[in-house]
Amino acid sequence: MTWFVVGLVVYCVACWLVAFSTIRVRYPEENLGQGWVLWWMLRLYVVILLVAPIFAPFIVLAFTRSFALRRKAAVLQRVNRTVREYQFIPVDVNDVDEVVRERFERLTPPLEELGFARIGDFLMKPEPVVVHDRLLLGADGETLAVVCSLLNSGVISFMSVLQDGTCVHTSAVRNPHPERPLERV
Repeated sequence: MTWFVVGLVVYCVACWLVAFSTIRVRYPEENLGQGWVLWWMLRLYVVILLVAPIFAPFIVLAFTRSFALRRKAAVLQRVNRTVREYQFIPVDVNDVDEVVRERFERLTPPLEELGFARIGDFLMKPEPVVVHDRLLLGADGETLAVVCSLLNSGVISFMSVLQDGTCVHTSAVRNPHPERPLERV
């Protein structure tokens, strides 16, 4: 019990020292003559110092999450600038994450009602950004529906091959480069 109390006191003193060294009370020079401004600023300063041990874990948690998000954003930027070929590795829907499975189970029945037949579930791209697709073939044999799961989100897209060999790909995503005119794309 005494070690706990000693640890708690050391923790509180460390938090108070950090708060005392980082927080500065500043008040306008024109209000210097008004005692009540100084009185309230000092009260606020003391309150902040006293509650520093309570808020310190939250501040540390916020900083660690911020660094983790920055690291993840750097990985995503690096992956976004590289070409990773599709792998088409068949997967069992029971072996994928719950988010992917839920998305497949929610978006597949409407497509099957439209006459699409399930081809299979595939791991298209591995770590660091995992992409899972469920492929379905239309009744005409020329339209492919894809239920894509990427970064805890997903999209349905359709691909059709016209008689002249032109491939039409329709998707519900935003243009990543809206500043580019359509003629240049």
